[in-house]
Amino acid sequence: MFGPPQAGGVYADAKTTVCSSMKAIGPGLAATILLLFETVAAEGLSVSQALDKSHLAFEDSAVFTITLSWPGPQFAYRFPEPLDPTFEKLQVTRFETAVASQGTGAEETTHKTFRYTLAPLAPGTGRIAPVTISYVTYPDSIPGEVVTEPMTVAVERPAAAPEDKPRGRWWLWLAGALAAAGAGAAVVIRKARRPAAAPPVKTPADTALEQLDRLHVEAAGDLKKFQAGLYRVLAEFLRARFNIDADVLDDSQLAQAVRGADLRADVRDQLAAWIVTARQDKFRPVAGAPGETVRREAEVREALQKVT
Repeated sequence: MFGPPQAGGVYADAKTTVCSSMKAIGPGLAATILLLFETVAAEGLSVSQALDKSHLAFEDSAVFTITLSWPGPQFAYRFPEPLDPTFEKLQVTRFETAVASQGTGAEETTHKTFRYTLAPLAPGTGRIAPVTISYVTYPDSIPGEVVTEPMTVAVERPAAAPEDKPRGRWWLWLAGALAAAGAGAAVVIRKARRPAAAPPVKTPADTALEQLDRLHVEAAGDLKKFQAGLYRVLAEFLRARFNIDADVLDDSQLAQAVRGADLRADVRDQLAAWIVTARQDKFRPVAGAPGETVRREAEVREALQKVT
């Protein structure tokens, strides 16, 4: 888990502030290595962005972060469409998302963070296009959207490999090559004679993640089919990991049993809510927004990866 970028850290922020006047605020120079931009969005919701490097070695990676913040609980805003950033000369090697709340009652604030680890594809100027984020408020279901600012990073050329030219007596190089080849052959022969190692034992979480991969293909974006399959994936995981038989418990008993499992509190609460909702969705009409199955799959996958 990770929270929103902190002031004075290594991230350079490009922040979109929410206000009701819908009037753009001019840019100012950040205290770190990039420019700080301010733009207007809808009242109550703000979006900030950060890129931790302005210059990137070709063999290195950079971290691009988008953080949505609003006053109130996590369910005050719903994001029906997954984020779809466009990158030029950069590729995503890792994606993470997290949501956390602070305070209670009128003092409660929520932060939802999307983190992309980026690797260069080519030298030059790597570009991150503006990202449009659609949302719907709860409970009045008012739609809206906020947009991030474009960002760039200078990608350096790959380091040239040093030339390896043999000098001196050529026969010394030949003898060394023959000796290395002989040693390599001996290693191969020894490995071939060793008994095959036993395959690694899969944990219940590993099995659930594999089943989630197959469910992604089988559901093909159909939310009802995905929910039916998700119930079975989570039920088998709970039986194998905690000896909880979901099929013989009602919704209240099932949620209580999951919340009593030896897991992190946030993961327990998420699994309890997901499996009860998935079972209910098997027997009622389900109409999900575009990208709903992708979002749910990503959240379930992230929770299972935290289980040891």
